[in-house]
Amino acid sequence: MTVLGKVIAHWLVTGLPLILLSPLSPLAALLLSLDFNGWLAMALTLLLGTPTFGFLGAIGVALTVGLRRGGVLLSLLVLPLARYRC
Repeated sequence: MTVLGKVIAHWLVTGLPLILLSPLSPLAALLLSLDFNGWLAMALTLLLGTPTFGFLGAIGVALTVGLRRGGVLLSLLVLPLARYRC
């Protein structure tokens, strides 16, 4: 429960502002040439993707929390899990 609370708190601080500000920005929509369907796809992707990356990061941090140079190992552990597949 503690880990779940920390991941949710991290998402509220980092992921939620990203979701609220990115698709609503007229400049972002203009630069990306988004229509309504594109905007909806981006918003849903951010809504599903940001918590997923938060939980993947929590798994990696749990595995490397006691190591001195855990940052490099953390990236080696988490990046293959976050790989995009069609």
